[in-house]
Amino acid sequence: MKILKIVFPIAKDLQFDYLIPPGFNVKRGMRVLVDFNRRKRVGVVVNLADNAGKFRLKPILKILDNVPILDDDHLNFAMVLKKHYPYSLGELLFMFLPTYLKKPHNLDLDLSSKLEKKSGGCQIFVKQDNFAERYNAWKSIVSDKLCEGSVLICFPQVTYLKQAQALIERDFPGRVKTIYSRQSEKQMFSSWKDSRKNTIILGTRVSVFYYPSDLSLLVVEDENNSSYSQEEKPFYNLLDVAFLLSKIKKIDLILSADFPSLLTYKKIKDGKVKLKGISESASNIEVVGVGQYKKTKLISPLLIALLTKAITAKKRVVIFWQRSGLGRVILCSSCGHIFKCDRCSTFLRLLAGQELGICSFCGRKHSLPKICNQCNRGYVKSSGLGIQRLEGMLRRTFTDVNIASWDQRTENTQFVLSTSKILSTLYKKEKFDLGFVLDGDSFLSQLNYDATFNAGVYFKKLSLFFNDKIYIFTRNKEHYLFDTISNDWSEFYDKELLLREELSLPPFGLVVKIVLRFKNEMLLLKRAQQLYNKLEKNGLNVYGPLKEYPFKLRDYYRYALVVRSKKDSGLRDVIEQQLQTIKASGMKIAVIIR
Repeated sequence: MKILKIVFPIAKDLQFDYLIPPGFNVKRGMRVLVDFNRRKRVGVVVNLADNAGKFRLKPILKILDNVPILDDDHLNFAMVLKKHYPYSLGELLFMFLPTYLKKPHNLDLDLSSKLEKKSGGCQIFVKQDNFAERYNAWKSIVSDKLCEGSVLICFPQVTYLKQAQALIERDFPGRVKTIYSRQSEKQMFSSWKDSRKNTIILGTRVSVFYYPSDLSLLVVEDENNSSYSQEEKPFYNLLDVAFLLSKIKKIDLILSADFPSLLTYKKIKDGKVKLKGISESASNIEVVGVGQYKKTKLISPLLIALLTKAITAKKRVVIFWQRSGLGRVILCSSCGHIFKCDRCSTFLRLLAGQELGICSFCGRKHSLPKICNQCNRGYVKSSGLGIQRLEGMLRRTFTDVNIASWDQRTENTQFVLSTSKILSTLYKKEKFDLGFVLDGDSFLSQLNYDATFNAGVYFKKLSLFFNDKIYIFTRNKEHYLFDTISNDWSEFYDKELLLREELSLPPFGLVVKIVLRFKNEMLLLKRAQQLYNKLEKNGLNVYGPLKEYPFKLRDYYRYALVVRSKKDSGLRDVIEQQLQTIKASGMKIAVIIR
């Protein structure tokens, strides 16, 4: 007599035995309704086994699916993911189900298909300057793969997906479905059900777990985007999951971006990923040292000279400054009190034309008093240099020049002021003549081993917008980034890989960042210190507890631990075991695995 092995979305990696009542035709990958811990719960059948003398087992109550909605590949994929991420088999399999199917709803699905799926497994990186060019490079592959099954195309944000959807639907009318976490429960289930065979699925990172059984091609667009890292539970990086899925399913994987992630570049160097697309023959980046000028002197004589020359030559210019608003802080003119967000340990920025301060992290707006409520003497003012104040300074210096922000620019705007918002241009990039990055050092001052690489990729991406040159202003011209940033992009990547290998940093080693969040600061620090002690006793190289920036975010205090290892073996299991020992109601944990 056969029994069923059933899993549930619980942290413990256990399989529970249930009887098959007479007349029930149950298969692996089906959902069933059972009595679990005195409650009716939905479970997933992962195996059928011999009874082996087990008695007094409960029978399943109901079969919820007419066919297995998770096939052998799904089950094998979950087992592979278990080796990389700290989850039980049950937690992983329920990640493959939309919320609607985690409830006891019946499902009648038609998975029959006459299409013949061919084996694949080729991994390609498509390098082009913008999405339209990249899409044209792999559009024909999508068309061919639709003759074999479904295609999944992942995007970093919903806004990106929506813009691309119009272009893709034009070429493949009636074939496109969208899946992303902002959809309602019924919307997502409807999209999931309609995309089980021979469709093009456009999705954000969550969609990689909702792939259909007939998946024949996976595309990750803008693959170096940081939005592909899921820091809250469930913790995962879409790029890592994509490589694993391509291998398990034996399907082609296309990675698409203007510049690759460092992991992808290493795979290109190792011959595991094929490079397809344009290569940069010469760089238009010029590094400018400004160490001789005062730190408060943003508009230096050198900048004025370069901008004056651009005006004479009738060049269109973009000036980059990352700090939005009028200034960096709002303070009292008398006592110097700096106004902070009620929910976050961050300074408020003044909203132009309003007596309101806004938090850069949680977005909360705060009414500002006219007289300081700390000393009752001074008035409230904005200090520091935001992009709006920079605009005012440029207008006073260049009175006859048409100056505007990125959002308000026209064809007649000669000086455009912009933050990194310029990179949100999805299709053909608007070309300018000259660019000036005035705060290049701000990208290098972040306390993150990725800071230099991220800064380099950012500068390289910006350079694609300019016909002549882009100037990077820095007070640290000796920094190793500037040795290669003006050369071909591959030289910059090779330098970073060499340094990473020497220091055993990703992709040559493993770095895990654990962030604990709680509303009680003292209890949070106590739990963080306890976790540090446990990880250290297991022989791990641990740093911390460190105050995360910002230390307080949306009413939660945050401490971080960083774990380094040259090898992956055993590290993930130890972290998984120790995280389960943290007991505090309401404490939240984020894990970033690189």
